Amino acid sequence: MAREFDTFHRYWRDWEAKLKPLIRRHEAQLLFPDRLSEILKDDGSIDLSPAHPICIANAPQKAATGKRGPSHRNTLVIDGGFHLKRSAAAPYLVQGRCSLSVFSTTIRDDGGRNLIEIDAMHFDMEKADKPTAYHPIFHVQRDVDSKLDQTKLKQAVADLARTTPDKIFLERSHGLGTQHLRLPTPQMDLFAVLTAVVADFFCNGADKDIKVKTQFGAVLELLKHPSNAARNGFAARQLMAQADEIWPCPGAWYPESV
Repeated sequence: MAREFDTFHRYWRDWEAKLKPLIRRHEAQLLFPDRLSEILKDDGSIDLSPAHPICIANAPQKAATGKRGPSHRNTLVIDGGFHLKRSAAAPYLVQGRCSLSVFSTTIRDDGGRNLIEIDAMHFDMEKADKPTAYHPIFHVQRDVDSKLDQTKLKQAVADLARTTPDKIFLERSHGLGTQHLRLPTPQMDLFAVLTAVVADFFCNGADKDIKVKTQFGAVLELLKHPSNAARNGFAARQLMAQADEIWPCPGAWYPESV
């Protein structure tokens, strides 16, 4: 393990503790990787990615629903990665990716699971020093993530279901909606997507339980914590500097506009 990135590894492990209280109160289960896999590059930078996808089983269709049963519960799968560089102060984010897949889930009589992908999207981040023409610097596409490892995905679902991967039937989509439309977004790295997932699936504005507000506040504080090397990425800093006068006009997201 590269010592320069130890703080980020510790920061990663803090997320499970912050997510669990919100997820469990909805009778859902969280499988969160306890480590990040590393690939060191020749220039001293590093690629970090979860050892297996983050998996949330028995998730409601939305936080406000009171419905129960297989037809109203899904499996959420979040995957992605970070490309970090060293600096004198602290490592910083150069590029990242994240994907969210939603699977309709049926529990079979043998204890296995049938998962059918009903929606998927992936969030991309262009390299600020080498942006691709016509691509918003940050964007989302409604499309499946080709990098999502099927073997690891089945194992993660099996671990939550306390069964074996051979009992997991997985049907991934071959295409969802208009796959090639890139919608400009803020920087939606893996931590930002996790925050959005918790907010929309597990936090209901009409809920009077004060603990929910406190627990979600803890997630937001973690997202903004200085230990988060993805908090203020290189592309975000470049975008803010170049688009200062027209922020937050969507045109500012395109490299041709600056």
